[in-house]
Order: sequence, then structure tokens, then C-alpha cells
Amino acid sequence: MPATLVIVDMQPVFTASTNPNTVIAVTHEIVTAIQKRHAIMIVEYASSGRTHSGFDLLLKGYPHKARISKWGDDGSREVVRALDRREFPKNNLRVCGVNADCCVFETVIGLLSRLRNSKIEVVKKACNSADPNFNWNCYYKHPRLRLV
Repeated sequence: MPATLVIVDMQPVFTASTNPNTVIAVTHEIVTAIQKRHAIMIVEYASSGRTHSGFDLLLKGYPHKARISKWGDDGSREVVRALDRREFPKNNLRVCGVNADCCVFETVIGLLSRLRNSKIEVVKKACNSADPNFNWNCYYKHPRLRLV
């Protein structure tokens, strides 16, 4: 089933995005998405620089990718616009990135409200938070949301 990988704020300016385990896990998600020919959307906090350059190298020449900017923690509006504009699959989204307690969380909650028929998976091992007390329990139970 076609899907779109949504990578949130993996910009080096965010401490959580520099964790080697997080970078490796996001890299794995990108490689898997490319192998399955899924769409890939990179979401960047505007004015915070570009996503890790290694991801650009992985995606060089890959036709099913997009890079978008957002101005707030919730990037769902921008993601939905880009999904429509690029005609990327929006029924199945796989989300990863940083910060899991803020930007990833807000974007996921926004996507659940904007895309009423979409299923969203949040890849825990490919997410990170700068908050040492972060707890996945902040992600409430929702029939279309899975933590994987």
C-alpha cells in the first residue's frame, strides 16, 4: 500500500536531531521508503537551516520527495498542502523526527484532524526529544494513530 514518510525537523540546530541513534533510525526509514517507492516529505522549521546533509545525499535523484517549510510547531497545514500539490499518498503516513514532544506531536495531532481518513504511524525509534523526561504517553489513543 502506498505511503508517505514525513520527516519532521531533522535539522542540526535541534539537539535531539544530532543523536546518532536517531540519525541512523531516520536513515533506515528513508532507505526503506525508497526501496518501497514511497513518497518522502521533509518538513523543516523555517529559518532553522536545512535537514542533515546526509539525508539529501540519500535522496539525490529520488523523484518522489518534497521539502517544505513550516513557521510553527504544527506543520500539518503545510504537509497537507504539499501532499495535495505533489499528489502524494495521504491515506497512510509514517512520521518520524524531532522533537517528539513538540513538533512531531503537534504535527501528528494536526494531521489527524485535517486528514479524516488517514492512518498515521509514528516511528518511535526514529523520533527523539531534547526533554529527558519525555514520555510517549502524551500521544493519546486514537483509532487512526499507532506508535510503532
